[in-house]
Amino acid sequence: MTGANRGIGYAVATELMRRGCRVVLVTRNRARGEQAVAALGASPGGADGSAELVVGDLSVLSSIRAVAVELGSRCDRIDVLVHNAGVWPTRLVRTEDGYEQSFAVNHLAPFLLNHLLEKRLRRVVQVSAGLYVKGRVDPDRTPRGEDFHWMRTYCDTKLANLLTVPLFAKHWKNAGVTIDAVHPGVVRTGLGDPGGVKGRLLKVVKRRWDAPEAGAAPVTRWRSRPARDPGATSTVTVRYRSRPWRTIRPWLDGCGTRGWLMSPKQQRGEATAERLLASALDVFDSAGQPGFTVHAVTAASGVSLGSLYHHFGSFDGLAAALYSRCMAALFDELITALSRARTARTGVRAIVTAYLRFTEDNPAAARFIHASAYAGYLAAHAEQVAAAKAPRMAAVAGWLRPRMAAGEIATLPEPLIEMLLIGPVAETARRWLAGVPGIDLGQAARVLPDRIWRSLAPD
Repeated sequence: MTGANRGIGYAVATELMRRGCRVVLVTRNRARGEQAVAALGASPGGADGSAELVVGDLSVLSSIRAVAVELGSRCDRIDVLVHNAGVWPTRLVRTEDGYEQSFAVNHLAPFLLNHLLEKRLRRVVQVSAGLYVKGRVDPDRTPRGEDFHWMRTYCDTKLANLLTVPLFAKHWKNAGVTIDAVHPGVVRTGLGDPGGVKGRLLKVVKRRWDAPEAGAAPVTRWRSRPARDPGATSTVTVRYRSRPWRTIRPWLDGCGTRGWLMSPKQQRGEATAERLLASALDVFDSAGQPGFTVHAVTAASGVSLGSLYHHFGSFDGLAAALYSRCMAALFDELITALSRARTARTGVRAIVTAYLRFTEDNPAAARFIHASAYAGYLAAHAEQVAAAKAPRMAAVAGWLRPRMAAGEIATLPEPLIEMLLIGPVAETARRWLAGVPGIDLGQAARVLPDRIWRSLAPD
């Protein structure tokens, strides 16, 4: 079992030893691993089983291979391989192989260990997370963290890993191997703790979350099932234990995996909602504000008025959801660009160029964002829109505050900083979208960063 020296992993190891299992802990830190092994042996019921340690860094491919070799030398047969190790990154860190750290630990390590150990496996349990539904994996950018986001990257890596579970199921269909993905719930562990004041506040919030022992229950549940005859032909099961979620990223449609993650009814509902959102944007782009009506959208989408109201409550609700979706896409681009900047000045340049690039690459979404500010259909859903926007605004503010404190940026009220930083580029984009003569986004990208920086630079 990986990640077994604390949290859910330690709780799982404790329960398995109580049941008389031999447990091999894979940990990155030798000292902590040895402490865990000693504590497990001294725990009530620990004498019924045994614990031993394998040390390896699951963020490094050569180390993952070394772990597989060591496990293979110790275990002729692995009854259950539990992938529990996980990283929630708060900043972009690349491994010596060039991969984003959490992508390596959360996705590549389980994937590679499954392949390297498959001849010894009887059952695999992948500890996943319900936040996979918030993931948006870009195969070209996510592996190396080029789309890094302090909140979404964890979701991306969990989704990437979960999408491989059905593939292993198919691969092992006649091998007598079972693979299951398990959501342990919202559990009080050290995952994602940022340290400092935020970390202390998060610990206070986590007091209301489930204890690690509760999270261990769905993992150890699979151990209670009888093992199969290793020579038998079996149907491999794929199970995901979690509450139902309303939203799945639409790109899953093209992956051929939606059927593994959702019921047929959920699939139909998500497809309908996605069709309404896509059609609404198309209608607005082609007909503008005057032609953006409920009748035009239902006609373009082929979805009934009743179904629109079922999914979004009203036409204004649909418009608000579309606005939030477009705004999220814009801010994700801004935050990704910010994450690569090392100084306040390069951060300003990154935001300006990312905003203009998004406008040029996604004119329909950008046009809807800017037009919505003057439309009446957002007023009734202001709280919903603000709630969707808040985490991303907080991410930008979180990047700016330490640089203000360090004197890199003028000490000004945050709303004024936002106006000085975003205001000029947003107005430039709005005028370009409106077709105002003389507006060139390329020229703006060359001129605006330095002009905006002058307004934000300390005196």
